[in-house]
Amino acid sequence: MEQEVSTNIRYLLWAGKLPRAKWAEHLATWAKCDLRRAEQLLRNGDLRQNEQRSIIEAIGILEEDLLLTSLLEIRGVDILRENMEYLISTLNHGEQKKLAEYVGVDPSTISRWYGGRLRPTKKHLEWLGLYFGLPLHTNLETEPIFLSLLPITVDKRKQWLIEHIQALDASTLHALFPALERLLEGR
Repeated sequence: MEQEVSTNIRYLLWAGKLPRAKWAEHLATWAKCDLRRAEQLLRNGDLRQNEQRSIIEAIGILEEDLLLTSLLEIRGVDILRENMEYLISTLNHGEQKKLAEYVGVDPSTISRWYGGRLRPTKKHLEWLGLYFGLPLHTNLETEPIFLSLLPITVDKRKQWLIEHIQALDASTLHALFPALERLLEGR
């Protein structure tokens, strides 16, 4: 249930067209909690009673809808379409053509997938998952990766790691370095 609640919260933030980088700030306002707590709620959805009431009041949603249903289902969200738009929007300029070649389709097909005018076949979905470096068996038709908090693609994950490592102060890097070295040497 907690996972469903966190998905519902992320959906409400996404549906409100709020920038992903500001989700925790908005949730902190809705739930009347601090930023760290809002970040926890985005991940695990373990709402306290007062946070639950505050969110319900702030956004005008029914308690049972927030806690007991899938807002994606009851609001008829086309998960595949949203996933396709999200993934394709992560591509750098000119990369749609590379994706089309990799998947074995015309570049205009990628644009049609992005716009929701055409749906990829099951085989194309497998190739898309491989291209974007998604975990094996990710079901783009049912798993709302467009609501993910963390980077999804391999390139975005590498970028995230670089940014976070560069942001470390010297003493933290010194403390973490042996563990990072073991992890990265053990590839």
